Amino acid sequence: MWKLRAFILDELIDEMLLERLRATTIDEAAWAAALASFENVDQSEVRRLKAAIRQAETAKDNIIASLGLLSNAEMVARAQAHFEKADYEIANLRTELARIDSGKQRSRSLAEARPALEMVIARWDEVPSEEKRALFEAFAHYVKVSKISRHTKQAVVYWRDGTTSRRSTTHKSLGYFWEEDDLEKLRAMVEGDVDQWIILRTFPDYSWKALQERYAYKYGNGHWRSAYAGKKPYGRYTHWRGTEEFKAERANLPQLAASAASIDRPSRLFCALCGTSSPPRSGSPAATGGASGGRPHRRR
Repeated sequence: MWKLRAFILDELIDEMLLERLRATTIDEAAWAAALASFENVDQSEVRRLKAAIRQAETAKDNIIASLGLLSNAEMVARAQAHFEKADYEIANLRTELARIDSGKQRSRSLAEARPALEMVIARWDEVPSEEKRALFEAFAHYVKVSKISRHTKQAVVYWRDGTTSRRSTTHKSLGYFWEEDDLEKLRAMVEGDVDQWIILRTFPDYSWKALQERYAYKYGNGHWRSAYAGKKPYGRYTHWRGTEEFKAERANLPQLAASAASIDRPSRLFCALCGTSSPPRSGSPAATGGASGGRPHRRR
């Protein structure tokens, strides 16, 4: 029996989705493949659903026809139960059929949404969790989470184009559990005087203080390596996201013109894609909350 905190899984999915969006919108071949994967609806599944609906409707008709021949109250009650079961099954089948049809509509919206996706990538931290979820559902089938070791879980996203992406929770734990190879990597980098920003990038979920304490606990008899000579321009509480190097990497993302005219249309396209009525608003709680609610198999 094992468990994984929802906010950790959400962060893993968030990283993989952003990585997929970057790769897809930049590369022409990847973009064409993404569109093709959305349009490649499984027609055999559509036929199966329609056949199941017809079969259930026939069962309902037969039950109605037999009611006139039934006189026993118990038999009538059973017939009613079978009728209600068939009715419930038809509703579920039609919902699934509508979901497939909705996927077709989404693929057409996606074909027009490339400029909006470029803007979304550049302003990823402002995108509300609901719209991130809609994007995930447009690009992916489901997520599978498995246990690798006592302290490491792995999330694998199965994309609609048949490829997969995976992330490990090794560095996401709030406790003190590290895998041995990661501890050795930290030791080698510290004792090799690797610059601070490179170490922070290697362990992006930890502050410099946390990394110092981990090294001190494991290798320094409670003390940080005083002889460390790597370039160290940042304070103890700095994470990778707080470094100038991180900001410089983000600055290289695809950018759209900053004029209101250039932003307005992509925003509307993105809202149409995700089924929302307004673009992300900077500063609002929804816009700054990040992806939330993700669970194994389906991102909520």
